[in-house]
Amino acid sequence: MGAAPARPVEDPRHPAGPGPDGVGPDGAGAQPRVRRRARRVEGRAALRAYFGSRPADRLSRRPCTNVLVTVETAETARATAYFATYRADGHTGGLVPPGPPVNVGHYEDVLRKTEEGWLIARRTLLPAFGGPTPRLGRDGRG
Repeated sequence: MGAAPARPVEDPRHPAGPGPDGVGPDGAGAQPRVRRRARRVEGRAALRAYFGSRPADRLSRRPCTNVLVTVETAETARATAYFATYRADGHTGGLVPPGPPVNVGHYEDVLRKTEEGWLIARRTLLPAFGGPTPRLGRDGRG
């Protein structure tokens, strides 16, 4: 796989959040059985539409840790990473008082080497804990 500088996968509206640019053109994401329904988003255009459909006043961050990458071939790898999502709607700027994460779980990714570099071909999100997104007060800070 080789060492390369880290680059974030970004949502165009939320610069530190996840987004479509780190996936291959046909990359897929699946979220199994969350809130009684599975959601599958496939391809960059669908990922852009998904991220674009979130509330404009949503602030979210999803730090990942304990990343394990297993190289299978010169062109494919699998990765697992654990995450915690911090999210609030109604954000108008500034710091938000810390609260517990709204969900915690792990990703299972299939990575493919392309002309663009290593990209996510498939991502499955497997939440272990989940709850509602809090709405901030009128001042947008908690």
